[in-house]
Amino acid sequence: MFTLRRGKQMLILLLLFVAGSLIRAGFIALNIPHPAIYVLPITHFEAILGGLAVGLDIFHWRFSHFWCWVALAAGVFLLALLPSLAEVTFIGWHLMLVYPLVGGGMTLILLAVVEGEQALFSKALRWPVLAYLGKISYGLYVYQAIGIRYGYQITALLGITAKRLVVFPLSLFGFALVTTILIASLSYQIVEKPFLTLKHRFSLVYSRPV
Repeated sequence: MFTLRRGKQMLILLLLFVAGSLIRAGFIALNIPHPAIYVLPITHFEAILGGLAVGLDIFHWRFSHFWCWVALAAGVFLLALLPSLAEVTFIGWHLMLVYPLVGGGMTLILLAVVEGEQALFSKALRWPVLAYLGKISYGLYVYQAIGIRYGYQITALLGITAKRLVVFPLSLFGFALVTTILIASLSYQIVEKPFLTLKHRFSLVYSRPV
């Protein structure tokens, strides 16, 4: 469907957005418990549709470098609003706002980075350390719960308790982050990289003039 004309692409994305919103509203009305809305792509879809829109270059004609900075600021602002809202674990009508804020904020930030190739924040993301974290980002997402769990265990072994209001959260964050990066790096080498190599066997390379 997404190989259709640009106007049809926008229409399809809009229809998918409306359909997903109606399904999520149904889940909320039926009080279906967490994490159903969070884990299903038919109810947690904004970031997916936003990524498709950016990938399809739907917004390209609207964004100069100035508007890329505006998009970045707007995206950060939307994400900054999230702590003031209730958690996604609590099922209620606030979720009709929470998920669009997350998806919209991330889409605007992604758009700003993609379109503003020469901007400062785009160059910063090419820093080798951040580029590597981007390469193992799927593992960081998948294994973060394990990393946090080991972070708690390490802080407990070191005698760092929650009573230490500054040291405890910083230590927990540091140990959890390092543990997650180590596990994700190992996973990338053992699990993901072989599949990525295998993928090239099935790649279709179009011929072109030399």
